Amino acid sequence: MQNTETVNADIKVTFYNADNPAATPIIATRTNVPGGSAVSFDMGTISEISAASFNGSAIVETTRSGSTTPANIVASVMELATNGPAARAFEGVNQGATTVYMPSALCNFANATSAYAVTNTSQTGATDVTVTFSNGNTVTANLLAGAKASVNGCSGGNPDGYSGSATITSSATDIVVIGKVGGGGRSTAFLGDSAGASTLALPYVRWTEERWGTPTGQHASIAVQNIGTSAVSGVVVRYLNASGQLVGQHALPTINPGAKKNSSAVWSDSEGSTQPQGSFTQASLQEFGYPLSNGGSGFGGSVLIEGPAGSQLSAVVRIASRIDSIGSTVAEDFNAIPVQ
Repeated sequence: MQNTETVNADIKVTFYNADNPAATPIIATRTNVPGGSAVSFDMGTISEISAASFNGSAIVETTRSGSTTPANIVASVMELATNGPAARAFEGVNQGATTVYMPSALCNFANATSAYAVTNTSQTGATDVTVTFSNGNTVTANLLAGAKASVNGCSGGNPDGYSGSATITSSATDIVVIGKVGGGGRSTAFLGDSAGASTLALPYVRWTEERWGTPTGQHASIAVQNIGTSAVSGVVVRYLNASGQLVGQHALPTINPGAKKNSSAVWSDSEGSTQPQGSFTQASLQEFGYPLSNGGSGFGGSVLIEGPAGSQLSAVVRIASRIDSIGSTVAEDFNAIPVQ
């Protein structure tokens, strides 16, 4: 956590035990944190956590030192795997919502399964939470103040091979949601969105066939969710090389409310139109973001997702690397950035 103020700040972290929601919350503090500096809370070493293992949620509160005036901070979390050399990271969320959208929901899809950590941001009131998957299946949970629930992508009756999205609603209080994906060596995390935009940017997107299986070879898979209340047609995913030149675009099929569509540099014809520009072919993007890309000028590629005016879109990209030397696939996610 970094104190973004110019004055010292006091930081209070309240931990809620998900395995025992009735347990008294655990509080850890750091005082007189200098402006601009950062502090960390290591769950494996902080004295306030005495149990050998802990599963729960946390709410962070800050004030300017010696006062009750709120102080501004930013925070991130890194979770290290306990069963292998893996990690996932995500940002702290400064505001919740009663409806949160998750563009990716998986149940043993390509050996990957998603899970959602849903946290009640209220420290005084309980709420009922409903996770509605895009196939109509639902999961419900009651969350006490500050508590979290974990919802697996295979719950609610979702079948093996399921790939979809989800909408999560809270009956009484604001919630925040972190999505995680594991399986097949993957260890990823992304934030749930409470609002969308008609244009989204993805600054890091690559795809290679030639280098796949090497440490520098990556595949980027994009999930685009319609978080509006009506179906959206005309969403286009535009692929730009390192020089900002348009080298391909993918016209997505109509996306129903709450549903998602997928895109990658080598999408199949059944998922949408191929590139309309005569000078580019789908095969030219098999090395998208790499020196062999058609029209490329070195490593690097990006994407703009553009929907009709007024549409509300959310998206997550998964960057995967297959390392044949260790026989594993590793990956990380990031959320698309709204373009205002």
